[in-house]
Amino acid sequence: MHFKVFVLFVFLLISVLLKAQPDYRPGYIITLSGDTIHGEIDYRGDYFLGVNCQFKKRGETKTVPYTPGEIHGYRFDNGRYFVSRSVEPGEWLFLEYVVKGKLNLYYHRGKYDDNYYIDKEGFPLKLLPYNEKFVVRDDGTRALFQSKIHVGVLNIYTEDAPEIQNDILEITEPDEQNLIRIAETYHKAVCKDEECIVYGKNTAPIKVSAELAYGFSAFNTGDMIFNEKANELGTFVYVWMPGLNEKFSVKTGLLYNTYHNEYFKYMLKIPTHLYYQYPVYRLKPHCFVGLTSYFVKSKQMNYFWTITGGAGFNLNIIENFSLFSNISADITPVSFHFLFNEPMDVLAYTISLGMRYDF
Repeated sequence: MHFKVFVLFVFLLISVLLKAQPDYRPGYIITLSGDTIHGEIDYRGDYFLGVNCQFKKRGETKTVPYTPGEIHGYRFDNGRYFVSRSVEPGEWLFLEYVVKGKLNLYYHRGKYDDNYYIDKEGFPLKLLPYNEKFVVRDDGTRALFQSKIHVGVLNIYTEDAPEIQNDILEITEPDEQNLIRIAETYHKAVCKDEECIVYGKNTAPIKVSAELAYGFSAFNTGDMIFNEKANELGTFVYVWMPGLNEKFSVKTGLLYNTYHNEYFKYMLKIPTHLYYQYPVYRLKPHCFVGLTSYFVKSKQMNYFWTITGGAGFNLNIIENFSLFSNISADITPVSFHFLFNEPMDVLAYTISLGMRYDF
């Protein structure tokens, strides 16, 4: 009964969160006639933003979808800025403005890789292509081949600033950091009267958060269900890629559990969970599911693992710092049920509190 109730609770919460996945943030669209209309825009991963603009007018609930070419562009308030551009005959994309100046730089996330484009007055929009692969030499050895076409394109577009050619030659693989540096350096070299505008994504490719946690667990010991209780202390680490999706992350850590009896001396837990957090509001709901490894010290070290699911809330106090609470349950793995005839049941409930910092 405990198992069925908990599973039902987790699945209901996950379904509610996933239905709420659209993440509308203040922004505006720029129509083809140049008018600016304020409202809210659905904020998701880079690939989604490059091919969709889901827009709601201020004060309205109806969503109007726009594709590249139907509007001039859109922007999140004081944030990321996207413009419609034709990258191939018949193919339009929303390119993210990274640098606006004498040399404009744009970004687009493809299905499999990052793509950067440049243009300037009198020069067309041009992709900075890059690829790498292993090739086999005549002697049978393998070597890494890295294309250099992007170097040639940059040299042509900046030929009126020969002093930056050596900097361009040092770009092995084009990325946001080195291309912003080239665009800024070029602008300063050919324009002394005004500064270029650097929009950028302002997001690191990989982000990390850390939590300090205190928990209270109740263990299922068979006949006397959940009569064994213990405290646990530890830390969690979260890793995610904001460019792909800032709502999902991988969660791991190390927890020390004070549960012991005449057989057990101490217990360590290492979670490996997929974590989902809805990021918009100050009170952010979250849920997670995955595996938890148990290391139990008795006369020797014993190991087993469980399926873990849980949900809770994060309360944002100040920027990058929040408090959290959640409830989770460790469930008998399906393999244990079939291999050892163990009943499918909740082995332990845990209520956790703590604080989180986003680096």
